[in-house]
Amino acid sequence: MKEKNILHISSALDPRFKSLQFLLPQDVQDTNAKLMEMAAALKEDAEMDESQVSPAPTDDKEGSTERQTPETNAHTPKKKRKSALADLLGQTFKTTHHQLSATSIAETVKQYLDAPPLPLTDEPLHWWKSHAQAYPLLAKLAQRHLCVPGTSVPVERVFSTASDSQLSEELSHL
Repeated sequence: MKEKNILHISSALDPRFKSLQFLLPQDVQDTNAKLMEMAAALKEDAEMDESQVSPAPTDDKEGSTERQTPETNAHTPKKKRKSALADLLGQTFKTTHHQLSATSIAETVKQYLDAPPLPLTDEPLHWWKSHAQAYPLLAKLAQRHLCVPGTSVPVERVFSTASDSQLSEELSHL
């Protein structure tokens, strides 16, 4: 059952087959619900990562026993200087962090599913690269599900029957 879900999600994330016309309507609804659930979980993980980022170290020269070297200085974030314009208009044009709510995740998934499918001759990963701004959470899920799995088995051994006969000969000599 788990493999089936993975295949359905991967098909839904492939912009060529996202309509899931090969599935029963109930399976399509289940797959789309699972896709929304996975996007929400990914959003929660990203928020947890942001909240766990430690604050920048303070410049306490008296309590610091570590000696600053060029290597450690390179990794310390530099403070941004405020400009007069930022002081004057800072609150008016404050940068806000766009938070995706559950409804906006559902809207994003619906927009993706309602968009026209990609032609079969086009590359889905190229499509996701160009549409990552419009669907950021789905693009991350697509990277995870549409990647090519690595393998260490030579192609000849997988698709050839010659390896079977060679293995049989080796076993007969034992």
